[in-house]
Amino acid sequence: ARYTLAYQDGLEKKAAVKGQVLKMMLVGGDCLLIGIQPILVHMSKDANGRFAYSPVSVNFLTEVTKCVFAVALLVYYANKPGPEGKSLRSWAKVKDAAKKNALLAVPSLLYAVNNYLKFVMQLYFRPATVKMLSNLKVLTIALLLKVIMHRVFTTTQWEALLLLILGITVNQLSACKQEG
Repeated sequence: ARYTLAYQDGLEKKAAVKGQVLKMMLVGGDCLLIGIQPILVHMSKDANGRFAYSPVSVNFLTEVTKCVFAVALLVYYANKPGPEGKSLRSWAKVKDAAKKNALLAVPSLLYAVNNYLKFVMQLYFRPATVKMLSNLKVLTIALLLKVIMHRVFTTTQWEALLLLILGITVNQLSACKQEG
């Protein structure tokens, strides 16, 4: 019995390590994709500095692709045996879930507008500047949390926000120096 417990502990440790590795790979992949996005968008501009395609169409097709992917997953899980699949096969439960989640349309619409603005910013700024300016959302969220939700931040968190603002300022000043 003692050997069985030791074997199970070993399996649990291996599963935990695999889970940690998976999480690190997901975060690393996300950072890579987020970091390379402004560079790829910048490279897609023509010789005149304009896009040879419609950024609105790109954002629309991106959102449609997400919806198709979500529906495909919904159909996949609805066809699985078990209580979750059965609940997804009930049209009444799907309608009820849609009603409960209807307010999620507001942030998704704001997200789509934000993605469009990233394309527009690429017309006027360098990729590094776009990335730095998009990081201002952290400051905006922090200020909104403070004002609207009365969130209390630690001194370290305020210092991190200050460093973010200083980094953006230094980036912008060096860009002005190069242009001027």
